[in-house]
Amino acid sequence: MTATYGFAMGTRRARGTGTIFRDQRGYWTVVVPLSSEDGKRRRKVKRFRTRADAMSFLHEFERSRSGTDLSGASAYPSGAGTTTVGEWFDYWIYECVYPQLRPRTADGYRSAANTHIVPALGASTPLVNIRAADIRRMQHLVRQDRSPTTVRNVHTIAARAFDVAVREEEIERNPVRLVEQPRPARPALDVPTTQEVRHLLEAFKTRPDGLKWMTYILTGARRGEVVGRESTALAHT
Repeated sequence: MTATYGFAMGTRRARGTGTIFRDQRGYWTVVVPLSSEDGKRRRKVKRFRTRADAMSFLHEFERSRSGTDLSGASAYPSGAGTTTVGEWFDYWIYECVYPQLRPRTADGYRSAANTHIVPALGASTPLVNIRAADIRRMQHLVRQDRSPTTVRNVHTIAARAFDVAVREEEIERNPVRLVEQPRPARPALDVPTTQEVRHLLEAFKTRPDGLKWMTYILTGARRGEVVGRESTALAHT
């Protein structure tokens, strides 16, 4: 078995030297870091039809980057079977999220990972040891002091991170996909009682636009739909 990057199994590229992967459309994609500008990270993304062309571009980048002000390299995840949750999410955020998403969105992913996902699953826990029960426990922990919307977002972000781990052969299957996605938040509705509706209908009988308001209540139609019906009725009179 070979690693995703096309190197011998167990070989990991150092951070800051670029990333190569195959996207959903089948293109070989290279993401390389550029020198920072006003304190902001910058990336360059190139896509190729063949892995050979992608590797050629990546090697040329490595040869040309000597002496630049790019940040120093550090080790990538330790490898399939030993990579920890903390190592993986650090790698995923740095190499996969920021090069692909807008900075504000990527910041949200990083916050969710650092605040909820990694602490709940355990930074030192091997990625291969995460089970569906661990994902449910993560949801319970987030739900204690966060809204249902946050729980749902955290679940979605974790699922995407583990999807990449499957593609890059760190794990065999995604444990997040084994757990039901949390339901979205349901707004509290102030629904009138039957008696209140009866009073409204009686009151509308004395109003010039009473028929329109009765239609809203009895059919649940939207305003535009009611106005459209009213216009159609007038056109046929």
